[in-house]
Amino acid sequence: GDLSLETAIGMVYSRAVKDTRTRAFFEKNPMKMAMIKKRMQQFLTGFLGGRSQYDEDNLKPAHYYINVTDYHFDAVQEMFKEAFQSMGVHPDAVRDGMQRIGQARKDITAGC
Repeated sequence: GDLSLETAIGMVYSRAVKDTRTRAFFEKNPMKMAMIKKRMQQFLTGFLGGRSQYDEDNLKPAHYYINVTDYHFDAVQEMFKEAFQSMGVHPDAVRDGMQRIGQARKDITAGC
């Protein structure tokens, strides 16, 4: 549900701001960080099959000029996998979620 996704995003964000591979993308002022988390939750809720207010057409333009590479995408995807696993999400659901998140790669890494 939304609460589980919110927990996973919090775990990922906490890790992403400390990880040298991803820190530059996530280490922002508190208001910007809150906005990024909110949009991430809106996007992932819809992308993983729930009801969402996020328009997927915004994904590519939102990431285009920040130079997210496959290296960075893989790091964040790995963080989500570890978060879901540590929360006890069923392995099949983790696999499906990772596959679905992977489908966003082309839009998120389009600027590189």
